[in-house]
This record gives sequence, C-alpha cells and structure tokens, in this order.
Amino acid sequence: MHVFGAKAAPSYQYAKAVIKLINAVADLVNHDPAVNAKLKVAFMPNYGVSLAEQIIPAADVSEQISLAGTEASGTSNMKLMATGAITLATLDGANIEIRDAAGQDTMAVFGLTAQQVERVQRDHSYHARALYEKDPLLHQIVDMLTDGRFPVLPVRAARFRMSCLSTTTITSCWPTLKAIWLLRAGWMICI
Repeated sequence: MHVFGAKAAPSYQYAKAVIKLINAVADLVNHDPAVNAKLKVAFMPNYGVSLAEQIIPAADVSEQISLAGTEASGTSNMKLMATGAITLATLDGANIEIRDAAGQDTMAVFGLTAQQVERVQRDHSYHARALYEKDPLLHQIVDMLTDGRFPVLPVRAARFRMSCLSTTTITSCWPTLKAIWLLRAGWMICI
C-alpha cells in the first residue's frame, strides 16, 4: 500500500492539484481489478504530528524523493527509519544525515546528487521530451495523466504536459514527476 499524507495552504493551488491527482490515482488503482489485489493507494488528509504518530510505526518503506539540493527533507524520514522502515531516497536534506550516521546499507538511494542537479541546470542538459520518448513506461504514464482519464485534471493536465515535456529545467515539474515516479514504481511491482 502506498500511503500519502499531506495538506496544502489555502492559496497553494499547485499543492492542491497534486493532492487531487493523488486521490484520482487512488481511485483508479483501488478500483482496477488487475492491480488492486497487489497495490492500494491511500491519501491521509491534513497530515500532521497526530496522524504521523499512527502511520509511522506501521510503515515498512519510507519514500523520501525530493530533488537533491532543492528541498529540506523533514524529520519524518528519521522517525520512519528509527521504527525499522527501509528508506528509498534521493540524497537530499535529512536523507544525507541518515546515510552518514547509519551507513549506506540502511537505505536505497537513487537519482542525482545536488552537484549533478546544479550541473544539469547550468548546462541545460536536462531534456524532458527526450526522457519521455526514450522510456515507454514513462511515456505511458505521462500520457495517462494528461489524456483526460483523470477528470479532476482537465485544464492542469494540458498545461503540465506542455510545460514538463518542453522544459530543460528539472525543478519546474518535479513535484508532479514525484507522483509519476511513485505510480511507475507501484506498477513495476505489480507487473
């Protein structure tokens, strides 16, 4: 089961759109007989300390996938690791401290380092369209998210597709790509 916990400030429209996307994906996955026996998606609204106290002790895997060098990972990942959850992470924020203190074998690390992100930004060597064209599964997931199958996203989906596939700036659509990555990881488990 993938459990998402979040809340969005009233004026933070993009965060609200991501929450709508998570709920739309949950509805799709949870009602798909080909997948729902192997994978469930749950969204816990108004994530805070009280909810974390209930979720963290039950977690087996902690996914900490911020873009290296751009976000300060909080302390939830430390609490998750302390209760025995395996961490699947990028090297950002507290993830680096955990790796340095607990050892490299305590987490599965993927993605770019902060220095690599800086280089990609500086050199303009990130080309979303090329990645999309090269990876059939990523292609399928982006298409699914932007072709109208999620009725809560009609206007935003078209904008997301245009902005993300034409970008050379890795940070411009990273929050949504996190959701895509989680979808991809979940579906790869089920295949």
